[in-house]
Amino acid sequence: MNKVILLLTLFLSAFAHGASAQHVDRNRKGIEPYTASFVAEWGEADTASVETFTIAGHHLFGRALHLYPEPHLRQFQFWYDSDGSIRSLDIQFFEPSNTSVPLESKTGFLPYRMIMISDSGMIDFRIVDAQGEHQYLHEANRMDFLGGWIPIIGQWQWLSSLLTDGSLEDSLVFANYVVGVYDMELLQRQDNKVVFVSGISAPITFSLDEDEKIAEIDALGSPWNYIIRRTSSPLDIEAYAKSFSEKAVIGSPSPTQQFTSTVGGATFRVSYGRPFKRGRVIFGNIVPYGKVWRTGAGAATTLTFDKTVRFDGQTMPAGTYNLFTIPGEDVWQLVFNTEEGAWGSAHRAEFDIATIEMEVVRLDHVVDQFTITIDDTEEGGVLKLMWDDTMAQVPFEVMQ
Repeated sequence: MNKVILLLTLFLSAFAHGASAQHVDRNRKGIEPYTASFVAEWGEADTASVETFTIAGHHLFGRALHLYPEPHLRQFQFWYDSDGSIRSLDIQFFEPSNTSVPLESKTGFLPYRMIMISDSGMIDFRIVDAQGEHQYLHEANRMDFLGGWIPIIGQWQWLSSLLTDGSLEDSLVFANYVVGVYDMELLQRQDNKVVFVSGISAPITFSLDEDEKIAEIDALGSPWNYIIRRTSSPLDIEAYAKSFSEKAVIGSPSPTQQFTSTVGGATFRVSYGRPFKRGRVIFGNIVPYGKVWRTGAGAATTLTFDKTVRFDGQTMPAGTYNLFTIPGEDVWQLVFNTEEGAWGSAHRAEFDIATIEMEVVRLDHVVDQFTITIDDTEEGGVLKLMWDDTMAQVPFEVMQ
């Protein structure tokens, strides 16, 4: 491993030096030096992340501790161009029990190091893990936000500062080396509210203080599903490392499950992400009423059946469908969607082909992890969606 890291360090130095020489004349305007710390929490008292960052000129740098997919420390640096986009970045992953030692990922999800250069219409990611170096290329003229298991919070402060001083570009790009490239927007909704919108996440709202700095971030309903609050003074990240090292390895916070059911001679297959309640109020809070919900987590929830099926009077031919829902207090809408390779939080209505009403039942117990079942009934079958104290269901019959 040490040889791999040494070779990577030499490579990164040459790679970054070439990029800096190419772009140095474009670094004309930056942001006033600013240091802040944020704590991200799930549920009532479950800390997901602690981060301290500094923005100086066109440079964002800092350290963060994260709980998932496993406890780890990230040391990060971002360099920005004068148009506000990310020119290059370098992120290193360390063990929280000894922050001088590169992370040996227990889940296999995290590397030793990640770098990125954006240039000549390409976003070039280089990832080094226990298997060696990997390259991921995506076509895009710019990159404005790096997504991931838990995004680096300082990025939002950088973008928000560009928006409030009027220098934000109109066409922005969200990118991740695995999921690719998506359009995104940053919108000033009121004097003290900024909304982050991307094709891979529910909207995220920033609350600004009187100095137009981010004080709180509401990311409930997003892939990260937490509330982030600024601390009164910058935190010493190292002081939190030991407590994070003692936390359990979570893996994916919303593990994917597949199951098969046979009803009425038809085979039904479901694949979906299963988020946990984590002490939160789910419907009307984490999952808002009246808005499209991904109906799980991660990639779009899919339902496949090999015969024609009638759901509450609506006939659906055999095939594979993405399932989205619009939860309501008394009635849900179940949406069948045919986009191939859809991401759960990137619903595209032009691919919707049917919307079916679902009955809502209040449960006398709490379902901690989102659960889908397909069960036999005397009349045919029933599709059930259950989470927290709520169940939405719709009957169906298999057409012979």
